[in-house]
Amino acid sequence: MSNRNWSCANDRGAQDAFVAAMEDLGGDAVGRVEAWEAIQNSTAIIHGEPVLGAFMPKLFTEEAYGCLAGVARRVHRILTAVTARYRTDAAYRALFGFDERLEALIVESHRGPLIPIMRADIFLNEETGAFKFCEFNADGSSGINEDREVLAAIEPAATFQRFAADFTVEGNELFDSWIDSFAAAVREGWGRPLAGPVAIVDYADAATLSEIAVYEEAFRARGIAASFVDIRDLTYAGGVLRDGEGTAVDAVWRRCVPCDLLERWDESSAFVAAVRDGVVPVVGGFASAVAHDKRTFCVLRHPATRPLVSEEDWLFLEETIPLTLPLDEQAAASAEILSDKDRWIIKPVDGYGARDIHAGCTCAAEEWEATVRRLAAGPGRYVVQEYVRPYRSLLVPAFSAEELRAVAPGVLPGVPGCGMAHNLTGLYVFNGAMSGIYSRLGMGKVISGDYTAASVRVRPR
Repeated sequence: MSNRNWSCANDRGAQDAFVAAMEDLGGDAVGRVEAWEAIQNSTAIIHGEPVLGAFMPKLFTEEAYGCLAGVARRVHRILTAVTARYRTDAAYRALFGFDERLEALIVESHRGPLIPIMRADIFLNEETGAFKFCEFNADGSSGINEDREVLAAIEPAATFQRFAADFTVEGNELFDSWIDSFAAAVREGWGRPLAGPVAIVDYADAATLSEIAVYEEAFRARGIAASFVDIRDLTYAGGVLRDGEGTAVDAVWRRCVPCDLLERWDESSAFVAAVRDGVVPVVGGFASAVAHDKRTFCVLRHPATRPLVSEEDWLFLEETIPLTLPLDEQAAASAEILSDKDRWIIKPVDGYGARDIHAGCTCAAEEWEATVRRLAAGPGRYVVQEYVRPYRSLLVPAFSAEELRAVAPGVLPGVPGCGMAHNLTGLYVFNGAMSGIYSRLGMGKVISGDYTAASVRVRPR
């Protein structure tokens, strides 16, 4: 198409300068090992293990960053319009097919911004600027603390310091900015200032507790008491929500995802009652589940959505939302889906963390056909989506000294273990404005549990 004002190419000049600085230092093995050691001793812990960190950050020019900020505003605006229509139009709502319990929470119980926090994940081709959306994480929006800790680990390295002598470098600030947005959401929805204590609620067996602990400290540094509370420990009576120790809660940040709530519904009655009553501020009410669910990808390109957006926004959706279909008996009978397996990927409608994803390009034809038929015969919990081949860029991992001695030579002379990796780019959006970028790199065709690269904005000095 001719109008490509959302194309977000990212100039490689800064990356080339970082690589040159690293090569001038003979690969900076000391810096890579020290960065690895810093990550091991950091709060960037996922599933009990330190994250894998990239030594070379993802470097975004001012132009690319500004363009991505525009993309974030646009898609947030569109998703807000879709969510608002979902809440008021029963015919439109029927296109999604949500569980009736979740539907009731979305329709009947919401105050404040519809989507206060989101990470919109895209597959960005940094050379052409073209991209497609992967998913919208509108609940916990994880990875924030990983980004912070990986940047702190690589900043002292000689390579980074040499690079920073020629470029200004600005990392994400995603803690104070979110607290400001959280307080603004309370003012907008409940007409009063945030006082605390804040309950950050999720299920302990599903939550990223290491990141939540950092947020607890960030709230406290602003003079606002905050703590994690397992949803099952909450009690509610007379318009007062209390944590497991009996302390009254001033406001709630919901971090749980809808599928976890529905699985634990009977254990979560106090929280559900508080959400329904709307007396206690719940930032991240369940209206954001509309954006989070993969069925929304089907609806975004449905004719019923077209009247909700401008002509330009509709063109934007046609170009950036991958073709997505319910995985039902009709899809299972489609010769196109069964025979052209490399074109498709199957995703659970309300999953997260890349769990239970099946990419056709990773399996044999017989396995693909069996998977399609098996999941299509189930209760309608999957979509089949156009597979987007991720952009590849240079990954230089932070390694332990032992790993660095053992790895194979990399694609750069003198920099062992480096190689080309697939990219996922996440746009953090707080109350409609982009607040930062998340970058993940991996060797697999489904990017999950791989390397976190610090995302930074750069300008030549």
